[in-house]
Amino acid sequence: MEKYKSIEEYLKASDLTREDMKDLILRSSLDLLGDCAHNFEGDAAMTERVAQPLIFFNDILDNVK
Repeated sequence: MEKYKSIEEYLKASDLTREDMKDLILRSSLDLLGDCAHNFEGDAAMTERVAQPLIFFNDILDNVK
């Protein structure tokens, strides 16, 4: 597995833009949260824990050069 020095380098090698990646995260998050909401017996804490890594990654894409 190749290691990249930056998010930009990774995105360029993957032929993606930040906006592409953010759109993928958003769509994945909505799908994941929709499924989780029905599978954890109404316990919002579990759904929040499942979503947290995607929220962090989205924030990284917004705030890191």
